[in-house]
Amino acid sequence: VLDDKLAARFGDIKVQFDRHYNLRVFEKDKEIALIERDFPIMTRKPALSVLPLDFHPPLFGITTLGTGHGFDPNANTSGLIIWVNRRGIVVDPPVNSTEQLLQIGVSPKLIDKVILTHCHADHDAGILQKILQEGKINLYTTNTIFKSFMKKSAALTGIEEEMLKKLVNFFPVSIGEVMIIGGGKFNFNYTLHSIPTISIQASLHGKSMIYSSDTMNDPEYINKLYEEGVLTKNRRDFLTDFPWYHDVIFHEAGLPPIHTPLSYLCSLPEETRKRIYLVHVNKDSIPKDSGLRIAPTGLQSTIELDVRPLPYESAIEMLDAFSHIDLFKSLTFEKAREFLLAFEVNNYKTDEVIFQKGDKGDKFYVVISGEVDIVLDGKCITTYGTGGYFGEKSLFANENRTATAIAKYDTRLLSIRKDEMLSFIRGTESDRLLRQIAIFQNVELRDTLKNNSIFVALTATQQTELHGLIKPFYKTFHIGEKILDKETGSKSAYIIMEGNADVYLKNDLISTLTKGSLFGVKSVFKESGSYPFSIIARDDVRLYYIGHEDLEKYLDKNPGVHIKMYHYPY
Repeated sequence: VLDDKLAARFGDIKVQFDRHYNLRVFEKDKEIALIERDFPIMTRKPALSVLPLDFHPPLFGITTLGTGHGFDPNANTSGLIIWVNRRGIVVDPPVNSTEQLLQIGVSPKLIDKVILTHCHADHDAGILQKILQEGKINLYTTNTIFKSFMKKSAALTGIEEEMLKKLVNFFPVSIGEVMIIGGGKFNFNYTLHSIPTISIQASLHGKSMIYSSDTMNDPEYINKLYEEGVLTKNRRDFLTDFPWYHDVIFHEAGLPPIHTPLSYLCSLPEETRKRIYLVHVNKDSIPKDSGLRIAPTGLQSTIELDVRPLPYESAIEMLDAFSHIDLFKSLTFEKAREFLLAFEVNNYKTDEVIFQKGDKGDKFYVVISGEVDIVLDGKCITTYGTGGYFGEKSLFANENRTATAIAKYDTRLLSIRKDEMLSFIRGTESDRLLRQIAIFQNVELRDTLKNNSIFVALTATQQTELHGLIKPFYKTFHIGEKILDKETGSKSAYIIMEGNADVYLKNDLISTLTKGSLFGVKSVFKESGSYPFSIIARDDVRLYYIGHEDLEKYLDKNPGVHIKMYHYPY
């Protein structure tokens, strides 16, 4: 914990922020390290060149993301995607799994629910990463596990627990009670592990699966604990009655006494072993003649359970898309019928042109699956994935297309004619947002945001929504002119469109802001007290601005951006 001098001690070691917000490390009062304020703690790895898969989510199935444990550097930690009605529910996602899925063409929009089984680092680190990188996630776990996860995340991020809780939609699960998630029936129970841990059973249309999660599932050891008085009879009876009857069984295998020994799993009936896929284990440790196998990883190895097709599947697909499009979040459910009647589905092959620059702008588009490149003068200026939307300029201006849209891969789009779209959104928040985007979104704004370390990492859809909130500031500031200080206060956040500005703390020059730099953010999170910095124009400065109220709403929907801005210095 930092004291009033922004210092913390651990034995002979002291870490302290200096007046320029650089971090200095001392041992026995001798400085041994300096971490400058702008030093990148984490560097983004370059994306791998991976061809997208022609993957169609199953009605009911399981994709294994990783089968390793936390001590194997060559394997992803154990994690699954349970597909229910063609939507993914990710269980304990391994670190970087979102990026890996994006590289093969699977959008996070298809996987908007997360189950956390327990709070060991090899199971919860990927969830914290998803919160940092994506929009608000729907998190399913018990109250006990959720409290532990929030406490741990607060310690890691430096953000108060209460604020972190606002960055996720938490759905508490009840032990032993059926819960409907995505149309499937789920049941959760506590396993025998070193900390509270839940197993998962899921069923759909007569087919079922179970994921043991981390557990000691050896009846001999469980009975020993009962005899020693560690377990009650009811608990013993429950643990020894493992439901081996499921169609598919994902079971862990590790080192006792907190994991299930392979020797016990090898002793199970052959018919049971045929339905088992092992996780949390090294492949080389599985006896070759055991009849057991490690779970195959990757989308191409997805295990699909044969269930009957959904009635009205095309309508369900469209309603599913409607509910996952950020632009339409503020619309009432009564709009769903109008949505089904007005929108139509269009399929495009890889590299197929959707419209050309100069074409008449008579439709608005939303991406259901695949990706669409927006190309201007032979250069791709942005790419829209699942949930992304484009063509908004044509709604409010009688002008031809200003860029070309091309399907990057095989792509499914929803399209709606201009007059029908205007009627559909009239008088709603979607109308206001799209008008704002159509007026102010341009190449200059895109180029400005590319110079900002926070905004450049946003998805195309996040950027488009942000464009709807940003406006050009009404005046130009000249050299030496005060832009912002503790006296003027800040009711907006500002982005430098052109020019440079100096940042002073009291009388000390601590930084110079350039094109794309952000300031005025500190006041969004600081409940009391004045703005501590003075921002002075070094030359002629032009700005964009975002009202704090609009920014707060945006951050509420985008927790990864929220956390980055929470730690932003100005």
